[in-house]
Amino acid sequence: MPARVESIAELRRLVQSPVEHRNDLTGKLYGSRISIFITRFFLARGWHPNVASALMLVNGLVGSAMLMFGGVWTVVGFFLLETYYLFDCVDGELARYHGLSHLKAAYYDYMAHVAVKSAMFLALGYGLSREIGAMWPFFVALAPTLAILFSKIASDVHYQIFCSKFLVDRDEPAIRRLDEARPAVESAGSSASPASEPAPARPSRLGVVRELVLNFDFYLVLFFVAALVDLLLPMPAAWPAWTSATMFLFLGYAVVLPLNCIDHVCADLFSTRMLDRVAQLRDRVEGRRP
Repeated sequence: MPARVESIAELRRLVQSPVEHRNDLTGKLYGSRISIFITRFFLARGWHPNVASALMLVNGLVGSAMLMFGGVWTVVGFFLLETYYLFDCVDGELARYHGLSHLKAAYYDYMAHVAVKSAMFLALGYGLSREIGAMWPFFVALAPTLAILFSKIASDVHYQIFCSKFLVDRDEPAIRRLDEARPAVESAGSSASPASEPAPARPSRLGVVRELVLNFDFYLVLFFVAALVDLLLPMPAAWPAWTSATMFLFLGYAVVLPLNCIDHVCADLFSTRMLDRVAQLRDRVEGRRP
């Protein structure tokens, strides 16, 4: 018999509000709005967060595999990939509800995302190759796949640098170099209180659009819509096979994602952004910031 569970409003306060500041645009648009109902369903049946974690990976990989077969299977595949995203939200909400946290769970979550995001474009490229009878879409799929992986590495590399240089090796030359390059961060961190820190600037409309377009979970929705259009509105027989909506979107991301990856890496190398992130980690560890 289902157990009594808090209301949706109370659940939002318990499991979503504590991490609301980390929510991306996709989560704000629909992820958190939908996931809380699934979380409540799980709680009512006493299901462990590991059930949601397993469904996240299984649905992501099975959904990716279905993209290889085209037609209605592509639509189903992208739908399953959207449930992969929702179950990712759900397992975190369930863990916060039960007060659970485990380093191996974090490792599993990280590797599951890498596996699914790598598989999606490769499987779609293979499916499009079968559809048009040529292998070039599969080879094109290598570009967005590698871009996703390198962007993931670039987004997280400052954690590795900080742990290696500051916590493990205590690389004094590197520490001194950071102090020389970021004196403003050092002085601000030691004197400013959280209340005196300036609020983050509101992103421009163009920045919001860019964040959405480059968000993996959001462009899964775009691909789902494109696959649905191709299924319900077949191309005229006289049109080339490569003019489908899914193909156009695929080729667009095969260009956009590598360009974004290059932009990300160049910004880290030729500006102070990566140094800022390392300095912020040091401030937190040393108790200068909450």
